[in-house]
Amino acid sequence: MDVPVRLGGQVKPGSVVWNDTTLSLRFTITDGTSDINVASRGAPPQMFRDGMGVVVEGRYGANGTFNCTNLMVKHSNEYRPPKA
Repeated sequence: MDVPVRLGGQVKPGSVVWNDTTLSLRFTITDGTSDINVASRGAPPQMFRDGMGVVVEGRYGANGTFNCTNLMVKHSNEYRPPKA
């Protein structure tokens, strides 16, 4: 089925491949048990990195890769003022 899906997990360390010529990003997200390969277009958010929690929206392709249309990084809700 071609149904939009939202997935969450962590970026698997060592899986990020960025192509600045085609502006394509490939990486793997994991929940510690299962891994999903993700393909995305466009520059990732500034905070995107290995081990970062992410939420991706998109669809599974015929080859089993998740084609991401929206990539969001998860961050802490804690606010700490800068040190003086």
